Amino acid sequence: MAAEALPPRGARNDGLRYGRISQTFHWLIAALIVLGFALGLTLDTWSRGNPTREAIIFVHKSIGVTVLLLAFARIWWLRRNPAPPPGARLAVWERRLAAVTHKLLYLVMIVYPLSGIVLSQAVGKPVTLWGIGPLPQIIPYDPAIPALQSPWVQGASTVHVVGRYFTLLAVLALHVLGVVKHAVIDRDASMFERMWGR
Repeated sequence: MAAEALPPRGARNDGLRYGRISQTFHWLIAALIVLGFALGLTLDTWSRGNPTREAIIFVHKSIGVTVLLLAFARIWWLRRNPAPPPGARLAVWERRLAAVTHKLLYLVMIVYPLSGIVLSQAVGKPVTLWGIGPLPQIIPYDPAIPALQSPWVQGASTVHVVGRYFTLLAVLALHVLGVVKHAVIDRDASMFERMWGR
């Protein structure tokens, strides 16, 4: 069923869909996550110390910090401007799955950048926001402890590097598949329209 025509969207969320501010947060964060993830995958193609690799790492870290800040800003905005209720056409199980998926998405937007910051700081490498900084040291760093023996490095590496395929990609895929399911299988564009359009 095609979505009914909706009036032009304002800055704030309403009872039917997200407003321009939430929409901007959503698509900007999504683009940054995709770009940051793609850049992270290219790091192994460059030797350590290579200027190109160092430039990619700089951009990758800055994207991560930007996503973290935008995630907190988005949460602040939603607390003052609640999201529209779930679509009326959703089954109960779909509403519950959507709620869990959204919570996991926020968790990913916070935990992944934080794990990257911890990973860098644990080996004595500063993290900046596009050259502004460095960020405050949030974990202890002892140069006498080899990086591979640091519990901070081990934990952050597990989350940031190993877990990316089981959490980051899985949660993003679940979110995208939900939208595709409604648009293609259910032939209901209203779910996509909540975060896109005029």
